[in-house]
Amino acid sequence: MRPIYWIPVLAGVYGGYFSQPSSKSITSIIFLFFIAGPGIAAFSETYNEIYDRHIDNLSKGYTFGPFSLACGSGILKANLINLNTAYLISYLNLLISLFFSFFININVVLFTIFGIFLSIIYSNPKIRIKERPFGGQLLLGLGYGPIAFSIGLFANENYKFNYNLLIPLVVLFVGSLIIGITSELIDYEDNLANKINNIAIRLGFYKIRLMISSFGFVFILLIIFLNYFNLLQPRKNIYFVFIVAMLLRCLAILFINNESKYLIKLHTLSIMCESLLPFSLILK
Repeated sequence: MRPIYWIPVLAGVYGGYFSQPSSKSITSIIFLFFIAGPGIAAFSETYNEIYDRHIDNLSKGYTFGPFSLACGSGILKANLINLNTAYLISYLNLLISLFFSFFININVVLFTIFGIFLSIIYSNPKIRIKERPFGGQLLLGLGYGPIAFSIGLFANENYKFNYNLLIPLVVLFVGSLIIGITSELIDYEDNLANKINNIAIRLGFYKIRLMISSFGFVFILLIIFLNYFNLLQPRKNIYFVFIVAMLLRCLAILFINNESKYLIKLHTLSIMCESLLPFSLILK
């Protein structure tokens, strides 16, 4: 429902696909778009909005151009479509992701199914991991990081698994986890009002702000350390832009409050960081 949130998933998938010097298939590139964008990302967004429709607050106006960046897309809340149509759209998104994954290989199918499974347990009210401290962010870190990257990586027919993959996947998971926690700031007031017991509400706005910023600085030092000792091979230009964007993000978090008009700009910067990270890695 919000194509802007397809961007980090597409970046993760294509980051994995282009992370190694080997031949590329135009067909696979097109299929990966449908798996990641109208497939997994769209399913996750629609499915989550179905079960958040009672708590979404559209009055804040957190938008980027025509897109809502927080509190849902507003399509269900504003009764632009009914609930049955939303379910139908989510099932269609699921089928799109599975249909195109079967045309690539079994590894892509398995990672696609795993990504869908994470989306379901994240939002479904019977499990609702998104409301558990750190639970939701762990799932987002897995989905946007190693799962998306692996879908693209294993879509490349020339790639064979090796243990050099483990460090980049851990970096992607930790980076996606740290960057993703920023959403807790923009949703803080709504989560507090709806008594959603996530990590931000438990710690309070001031402490979660310091924690997110501190983790960001530590992550920057980590990837610099790994690069210095040749444990991580980045694409230098993208890597540099990512570090600058992360530094700006960490500094901005230190100076905002929960009523700040800059919250949405911070969230947009976080989406940018989340999209740059997978493209900054090269696997050998």
